[in-house]
Amino acid sequence: MRILIDEEFGYRHWEWIPHVNQKCALREFVENIDSHQFSDIYHDITLLGGMWRELRLRENATDEEVDHFYASVLNRKNYDACGHIHQMSDSYLCFPQPDGEVEWIHFGGNDE
Repeated sequence: MRILIDEEFGYRHWEWIPHVNQKCALREFVENIDSHQFSDIYHDITLLGGMWRELRLRENATDEEVDHFYASVLNRKNYDACGHIHQMSDSYLCFPQPDGEVEWIHFGGNDE
């Protein structure tokens, strides 16, 4: 499972391959993170475990590289899910469903 993560409103982008490969196990893991654990994650999201790869353009990228980066590398359609990590109250994962709906998983089980 590959997840595109937006850290702190575009500060950095990551490809995350979680340590669990089933959505139900990932949901249980993410929803059971408490505020103390999240404060550590806020400073280093790789503490969520699994494999992480920062997605970024090289300095002085060509126009073609920039186009590829935004059209392909950061294209949500190329991932199983996407997510946002910032504060506990606004951090989530979302999984597109075959019917076009989105299934949301909120960190700490927060439904706000």
